[in-house]
Amino acid sequence: MDFIDLHSHSTRSDGVLSPVELVEKAHASGVRVLALTDHDTMMGVPEAMKAAEKLGMRLIPGIEISTTTHGRGCHLLAYFDRWEMTATFAQFMQQRLEARERRFDEMVGKFGKIGIAIDAARVRKQANGGAITRPHVAKALLEQGIVKDYQEAFDKYLGNGKPCYVPYEKLPTADTIKEVHQHGGFTSVAHPGLEKFTEQEISDLKAAGLDGLEVYHYDHDASARKKYRVIAEKLGLLLTGGSDFHGNNHRSFYTSNTEKGGVPLHIVEPFLEGVRRAAAKAAA
Repeated sequence: MDFIDLHSHSTRSDGVLSPVELVEKAHASGVRVLALTDHDTMMGVPEAMKAAEKLGMRLIPGIEISTTTHGRGCHLLAYFDRWEMTATFAQFMQQRLEARERRFDEMVGKFGKIGIAIDAARVRKQANGGAITRPHVAKALLEQGIVKDYQEAFDKYLGNGKPCYVPYEKLPTADTIKEVHQHGGFTSVAHPGLEKFTEQEISDLKAAGLDGLEVYHYDHDASARKKYRVIAEKLGLLLTGGSDFHGNNHRSFYTSNTEKGGVPLHIVEPFLEGVRRAAAKAAA
């Protein structure tokens, strides 16, 4: 049985598997169409694509971009038809890595004020040139013996409103959609149910050029899947879906292609055609 997963993360952002390990695990799980969508970076895509080619898998170059709309965060997924077309977009996203560096520096300063010396070199080594995220900081706290587990790191220091929390500089969603389109990409709002986006808010993003909606997500229950599928179909948005796999024990790759428990097979061809159309439109 072949499965589809259009939302996954590697060590290039906040996953625990390298891009190659991620592809190999997905393939072993039966995934045959996979998108690597690290946070604010595409640095892991080339090696993931090489690994996928060896295994006979389809790897979609992707990214999950931190944006803001309607007064709150919006994770925007962007997908590209070919890696070669993302070079200038990758340059644009380099600015986001620099923003994450500034955020991390501010976190280090806040830890210092409460008497905790974060090993910044350890955190940067974990990020391996990719996006520095709060899970990287949490791992350093754990390895330094400051907390007993990841949850304590967020509960005491890194969660929203905690003493070392620093908000991330996010791009406006509508502007980011336009930027992705200029580079030939296809856009989809990730896990809209987690942010409780309304039909009107999604409609506003559709008016800004949004292409798709992540209806099938690990944290969407049956009612959320139905709700956002109806909204997507009403607004003429293509359906996307993925487990949001990070390599921890919280979730696994989809090993189902049903409406209830995975990404249904019938969405794949319309999605891939949408990705191809986005590329063709930018090249015209």
